[in-house]
Amino acid sequence: MARVPLEVGDARVGWLIDGSDETPNVSTMLQRSDNGLLLTIPWVEEESPYRRWFGSGMRWGDDPGQTRFRYEPPEMLWFISPDGSIGLVDCYDLGSRNRFPGTGEGSIGVRMAVHGADVGEDYRQINGMQSTVPGLGLWLGQHSFDRTAERGAHGWLSALKLSWERDEPVRLSRKLNLALARDFELQDVVPGDQSLLEDRFRVQTLVAKPRPWLDHLDLHLAVRDLVAIASWNPFDLRHLTVTRDSDPLRTTDGKPHGRQWLRSDVYAYTSGHELEAEPRFLFDFADVGASGINRWLNVRKRHFRTVQPLMFSLRQSGVLLETHLMQLGAAVESLGYDLALDEGLSKNRAERESFLLRAQRVMAPLAEALPGQLATWPDDLRRTYRNVKHAEHPLPSAEEAFRLLQTTRLVLRMWLAGRLGVKPEAVRRAARLDRMARQER
Repeated sequence: MARVPLEVGDARVGWLIDGSDETPNVSTMLQRSDNGLLLTIPWVEEESPYRRWFGSGMRWGDDPGQTRFRYEPPEMLWFISPDGSIGLVDCYDLGSRNRFPGTGEGSIGVRMAVHGADVGEDYRQINGMQSTVPGLGLWLGQHSFDRTAERGAHGWLSALKLSWERDEPVRLSRKLNLALARDFELQDVVPGDQSLLEDRFRVQTLVAKPRPWLDHLDLHLAVRDLVAIASWNPFDLRHLTVTRDSDPLRTTDGKPHGRQWLRSDVYAYTSGHELEAEPRFLFDFADVGASGINRWLNVRKRHFRTVQPLMFSLRQSGVLLETHLMQLGAAVESLGYDLALDEGLSKNRAERESFLLRAQRVMAPLAEALPGQLATWPDDLRRTYRNVKHAEHPLPSAEEAFRLLQTTRLVLRMWLAGRLGVKPEAVRRAARLDRMARQER
């Protein structure tokens, strides 16, 4: 079956299937916007079963206890049209409207979509997920294919050979068998005249028993976050595909022919920043290795209240400097508290430590890396964090706030690098070249 994906701005008319014998197939419209998919269901009779999907807050005389019929959209739906089938996952009610007696329409939001999913195949749980992260190959320091250039007697290029072989994914963690797989894509940009060869690595999770999407996504987002923090670029997931063992690749005779990976969209995580120029990394895969990625998974979970504000500071543009400083001040405070517990302090004693002591704990292993900038950082952050929080204190100037924000971001990134196994000298050398150390935007 053809699988023509919906792009932003597209609208498509087709048929909705909910897998129930009690509801007839109905003609619907599926639209794609920057915020995701919107499914519109019309009805022309009062007793339409679809009308009840949007009526949980209404009183129904024939079903006062709302036990006989469904009063919310199913989590899993299927949409079919001449362009192919789409599995709609995690559907939710966006409301309805009725203006002319007996007619109306309801709107359903869709959080995930699987292009080409067989009708009736339940994709609420999946066996595997693959994704790409812009800049991942650069961070790894590798290419997915081998390139060999041959030159003639005068140094002119005489041959360029590209070779790619499928090999086993490189395992990174036992968690959902997290791994990296080599991949590429060849596209005819201008048929017969211009082609594009895209060099990429895929992040992969693959398990025998189907798991919820968010279990897979958390690990893919962890790899994305690591590359984003290392380069300080707000990357997002790209080229998302999923697989279910119960929905293999089939020929027209219905016979299975191995695993199929279907293009998918998770609208909350696939609309971010593309790679615009070659980034400079504070650390890379050679510095941390596969064991460092395992450490990252643990650090990200253990210090969630530090990592998440740092990612917010990276990904949220157009936010007040004071908001960023509040977020990162809380991140430093949380990290200092965690480190106090790690050093053996009792919970009661750790709770009584001042903000200044907590910031000094974070800075302690980094002081030699940027001695000029970090000498006064703990007290600068303490004072500014207090001034931003409390109305009776003056706000810092924009220049002062920006310089402190950049230094705080760099401190947290350097601390993470050290915790992941990057050698102190490598951290110092990279930090001095980082644009944050030079106070660049």
